[in-house]
Amino acid sequence: MSELTFRDKLPQYRRQYGAMRSKRARGALLDRLIEEYQCERKYLIKLLRGKRNYRARRGRGSTYSESSKALVLKVWIACGQPCSKYMKAQMSKSLKDYQELHGVFPEKELREMQKMSFSTLERVFARTSNIRCGAHRNKHSGKTWIKSLIPEEPGKASEDGGTGILQMDTVALCGGNMAESFFFIATLTDAQTQWVEIAPTWNRGAYYTKEALEEMMKRLPIKVRHVHPDNGSEFINKLFVNYLWEEHPEIQISRSRPNMKNDNCRIEQKNGSVVREYFQDIRFDRFKDREELQEICRDVALYTNLFKATKKLVSKVKRPGMRGKYRFRYDKPQTPLERLQAVEPENQNVGKLVDVYENTNQILLLQSINRRINRLVRQMRISRDENKKQEKESPIQDKTLVGCPCI
Repeated sequence: MSELTFRDKLPQYRRQYGAMRSKRARGALLDRLIEEYQCERKYLIKLLRGKRNYRARRGRGSTYSESSKALVLKVWIACGQPCSKYMKAQMSKSLKDYQELHGVFPEKELREMQKMSFSTLERVFARTSNIRCGAHRNKHSGKTWIKSLIPEEPGKASEDGGTGILQMDTVALCGGNMAESFFFIATLTDAQTQWVEIAPTWNRGAYYTKEALEEMMKRLPIKVRHVHPDNGSEFINKLFVNYLWEEHPEIQISRSRPNMKNDNCRIEQKNGSVVREYFQDIRFDRFKDREELQEICRDVALYTNLFKATKKLVSKVKRPGMRGKYRFRYDKPQTPLERLQAVEPENQNVGKLVDVYENTNQILLLQSINRRINRLVRQMRISRDENKKQEKESPIQDKTLVGCPCI
């Protein structure tokens, strides 16, 4: 609707607004006008109360049509609501996959969506909420004899610009309740390519953590040279450390310094952006779901490594005259697969992964991941409700001291 039409109707809107006595009625009118004319609420209230005269909007106007904005918003939601810079880096693939499922876009809207900058995408995405979960807090264990055999150092100290320098951690799927048994998710990431692998572990035990590491190392397309966990008891134990020393003597191992959480910063970021992104803060406490969780974790790692762009910190410079303020610069957003191609173009696994990338629809893969997680959550809730029902229906045993010799 044109600006002139709004100017003509403004006196009528002012009379309607002034005649309304309830707050609900005025709020409904404001909501309707905001949706129709795309203006700010406070500005509209001042116009309707006569405290501000109407002025036509200056500038060149909107560059992109509302239809193209609505379409790119649908594609963004279907792709898992990535950051605007990451969405821009994967725009061509995302549009291609979405059109395979929902039909071809009009030529005009398709050109506009491809021309949108990440700043425009960010303004379009601001129309809906994008919920992000925070990273889980680490648990620092006490000093043990085996710690003296593993050197302490920051995670970045061993980085030399090559692949195979890994950081490892676990994330609790406890739902806010650390009692009894439940699953953890073991995470592994490469510092150079940001390649991520995840696998479930039961109770964060040494045996299941070792099994998770074996499974994740088999899926890695790079040769492992260094593993850097934190001081958690799931890593600093005889079974886990002996497995690395005996089965993989070529792999070096180090650990974070006590109370230095930033020593494992690469993997701490992935705990929030990968694990919590999909599993959120839900409790998974049925051991029979282990195989299903393993398959879900494999799909999550595949989607993250092939279709989710990331960026790396290039420089961190302190601003002169501003205490505690820094200027951060990042590189161009790229997927872990693209980073692996740039670092190791002759890697034999790269060609296979590129074929998987070309033949996989990222939207269908993400929908499958969310559907399987939701199905697991529903099954767990049904099982818990049945257990509560059985507990209520079971007869209460008499706890009187029958047969006590004191009576």
